[in-house]
Amino acid sequence: MFAIRIYNAEGKSAESVQVPVAIDRKEQSKKTLAQAIRVLFQNWRQGTVACKTRGQVAFSNKKPWRQKGTGRARVSSLRSPLWRKGGIIFGPQPRVRTLELNAKQKRLTFNNLLFSMVDKNAVYCLDFSSAEGKGQTKAEHQLLKILV
Repeated sequence: MFAIRIYNAEGKSAESVQVPVAIDRKEQSKKTLAQAIRVLFQNWRQGTVACKTRGQVAFSNKKPWRQKGTGRARVSSLRSPLWRKGGIIFGPQPRVRTLELNAKQKRLTFNNLLFSMVDKNAVYCLDFSSAEGKGQTKAEHQLLKILV
């Protein structure tokens, strides 16, 4: 059980309620929390960056000049990465990397987050029914600014 304070529409603590919790507190795991954050950040990435390789550049595949007899270096194609407007050798390609946490790690992470928020008194209960008239976003925003 842990206590949650109930705040009224003016931002004053009206009462405190004991909340029964059917979850047992588990040991803190920094490694699992760090891994969960890494999974979130990795899965939020778009992965849509790309550039064209020599096979995707819109040029002719004709040899610019013949192989021998011109006195110039041999060359195969205008699409070559050595040439201006040629393809990129090892550029980025679109890919989707998805990471996952197993169920046990998810439960441990949420358990650690819940109890850390409760220990810091960062869990609030707001009672907007005490406000006169209909709820307005401006008034609720002011209340949240007062509390946090």
